Amino acid sequence: KYKISEASLKNIEDVTQRQIGVFPNIFNYGDIVIQTAGERTQFHFEKTPNPSYLRDKISDLADILKSNTND
Repeated sequence: KYKISEASLKNIEDVTQRQIGVFPNIFNYGDIVIQTAGERTQFHFEKTPNPSYLRDKISDLADILKSNTND
């Protein structure tokens, strides 16, 4: 059994990365937590490869969308 959820980029408020321990730092994986203003307020992705890159890309895309909708 599994559950699929999604959030609009415009609802993303914060993206956090966690790399705790020796192995996540050596092998470059960690958790990503996305805070949203939507119906589901938090998304948690565990053991994500290259979490810094993913955090930056999600934040950049959300910022681009928000800046384009405010024009």
